[in-house]
Amino acid sequence: MRVNRRRMFVAGGLVIFLVLTVSGSAWAKPLPNRQWRKVANSACEQFHEDRLGLLPESGLAVTTREQALPYVEAAVPLYEGLIDSIGSLEEPKARKKEVQKFLSALTSAVATLEENPLAAFSAFDDPFAKAHRGASKLHLKSCIGLGDQRV
Repeated sequence: MRVNRRRMFVAGGLVIFLVLTVSGSAWAKPLPNRQWRKVANSACEQFHEDRLGLLPESGLAVTTREQALPYVEAAVPLYEGLIDSIGSLEEPKARKKEVQKFLSALTSAVATLEENPLAAFSAFDDPFAKAHRGASKLHLKSCIGLGDQRV
């Protein structure tokens, strides 16, 4: 059976491409700004969809820590997943500092929720205000309102 050199070359190139693609981010370049924003917005949209099922039926009528705790315990892993998703993206170099500030503000807001579950339902003190400003600066429209329980 005679093997065509061209087929071997194409097959070898395909194998090398797949190995480089699957092997991870050793050679990963930062995403272009528009593509990064699209992927990050998509992650926030998925977060909002997942979170909708967690909201208590009473909405803003939550007045005790005991009422708020089940929501916060279920929501924290979703927030952490969002932080991990956005943090794992190779952000554009020009946006690196802003992205880190946004993720830091989001992490701080989640820590506040864990300490004080009622903060998730407070109309006066929004632990996500800084994260909202960071999302706005990054033009992440889907990420603005991450902590808004008035969905």
